[in-house]
Amino acid sequence: MKKSIAALAPALLLTACANLTPAVAVSAGPDSDSGYIAGLFNRDGWSFGMRIRSMDRMDEYVMPMGEDTRLPANLRGSTVAIKVKPGRYAVAGLFAYTTLSKEIISKAPGLGGPMVTPFDVKPGAVVHLGEFTVESKRVEVPGANAVRYNMRVHPHATREQDVAAAFRAAYPKLAGLEIRCVSCPARAPAP
Repeated sequence: MKKSIAALAPALLLTACANLTPAVAVSAGPDSDSGYIAGLFNRDGWSFGMRIRSMDRMDEYVMPMGEDTRLPANLRGSTVAIKVKPGRYAVAGLFAYTTLSKEIISKAPGLGGPMVTPFDVKPGAVVHLGEFTVESKRVEVPGANAVRYNMRVHPHATREQDVAAAFRAAYPKLAGLEIRCVSCPARAPAP
């Protein structure tokens, strides 16, 4: 998926904030009354958030796509999980935000394929969204007094056992929970 967004330089001071859902602490133990949504992320450029909407209660969670750092940092293999109420969910969209002020700088619609299909989160279980690389690069537009942000989200064909292993390594106290990946291929990708 590729989205380009052009904006005048003064428009970069957007008023919307990312309002991130806190990531589960790596030391957290299981909560049998809650479910978990997780992802494995690689990031270049700005930080990204994934809007996840409840289909039951119409509330919304915003999962950081990679560790939410105070200063810009590229990341590789960052597993993030958020705790949610059990129920039916769908990815509602993506956006890039500044790492320091958490201001939204550009928005994009949700991912295609399996991510459009709602998924069920059971109590005491993990729904893993799979592995993604996210990029947001600032591009000056010569002679136009404008800035464009090229946003790209690249889903990977990572096997379910590999994303589950990364989750268990990042969250050892949650390692015993059932993990189901909604975007992992049914068969292992060819070497």
